[in-house]
Amino acid sequence: MKEKNIIEEINLDNFDDIMNIEGNYGGSQEWFLEFGDSKYLRDKGCGIIAATNTISYMANTKDKYKLFTDYNKSIKSYLNLAFELQQYIKATPLGVFTIWQMNRGIKKFSKTKGIRLLPMKNIWKWTVENSYQYIKSGLIYGSPVLMLTWNSKIKSLANHWVSITGIKKYENGEIYIKVSNRGRVEEYNFKDWFYTPSLYKGLIYYQ
Repeated sequence: MKEKNIIEEINLDNFDDIMNIEGNYGGSQEWFLEFGDSKYLRDKGCGIIAATNTISYMANTKDKYKLFTDYNKSIKSYLNLAFELQQYIKATPLGVFTIWQMNRGIKKFSKTKGIRLLPMKNIWKWTVENSYQYIKSGLIYGSPVLMLTWNSKIKSLANHWVSITGIKKYENGEIYIKVSNRGRVEEYNFKDWFYTPSLYKGLIYYQ
């Protein structure tokens, strides 16, 4: 069987190390119950975790975001930031259910820190190629790209937020994304996600 050749690959610099939280690849919403005594956020807080991954990573890679957190690679400090973000993003009984809700919360949070952090909105019609370029632009800038999916046949992504940390394209046109999902690194065929029917899905990153 002929080996597939990668023609382009972009990854966040040192995410594996910077976001190695006690052996996890980014955060996990399970921690809300295990360490924070919040079953509500364990069930509804995947968006809060995705936001915390973004803020934690950017605070440790870009000087202008240093005021965001005292993150020190511990679950305790990670959850301190996650609970603070919940005050602004406010996961509802439906979770963080739209990109708009996430954007509003992130902007409010960053404003209280005296830092400008704004969503980078897509101004064109979403296609696979445009989405690929959008994800690339976020990763090249140094921001995790947050991905939201409502209902989906891809069970591990259904009704869930994840943080995209890498993307690669093969010569046959296949595209794969690398994500932080519940504290684990996972890989998905991006076209499968893009074309799988869902009532709502979206991508967003921040600068």
